Amino acid sequence: MKLAEKGIAWAQSDVGRGYFNGIRDYPVDKKEAFKWLSLAAEQRHAPAINNLAVWYNSETKPDGLKEKQLRIEAANLGNSESQLYLTEMYRRDDENPKAIVYATLAYDTLQREKNCSYDRECLPQKDKDKSWVLGRIALLLGESFYYGDSGNAKSLYRAKHYFEVTIKEGNGNACYYLAVTLCQLSEAQYGGKAQGYPQSNVLVK
Repeated sequence: MKLAEKGIAWAQSDVGRGYFNGIRDYPVDKKEAFKWLSLAAEQRHAPAINNLAVWYNSETKPDGLKEKQLRIEAANLGNSESQLYLTEMYRRDDENPKAIVYATLAYDTLQREKNCSYDRECLPQKDKDKSWVLGRIALLLGESFYYGDSGNAKSLYRAKHYFEVTIKEGNGNACYYLAVTLCQLSEAQYGGKAQGYPQSNVLVK
């Protein structure tokens, strides 16, 4: 609390999160949470801006427009939680090009965060949870490059990279996708039809 009162942004953010969630001996107090999160957000502290967006969504009458504005601000400052939120939001709204933009940002951020030890700039998740999310985002990007949609030019090499990352992070759903991509790369490089082509029409186009 002393550091927060001195104007340290990360400390203000921590106090605000404490009041919001009722953790670390702080009672649940949404007014105090708003006060401290707002102070940190004024200093462009990305986690505080993200948590302030959560605050707006938690109100009896949620302010969706304000939440979206704050999510975009936090995402552009490198907050992976907001980047993931916007990826899913734009996918639900069928705004795939915007979804891919934030998926790409989330992928880069999660790659940086994945193996770091926990500190105030890392997601408060276990490494296995980060791996699952990273794999999910990589699969989305792989499909985008495979089909050449959502603003991305078709690139089997980039699709192959993202499918391999997906598998590495424990998501076996990409095994078939990677097999199809490798077959098509083989055809393009050596000519002719690849032998043993996977028998499914899920991905081939």
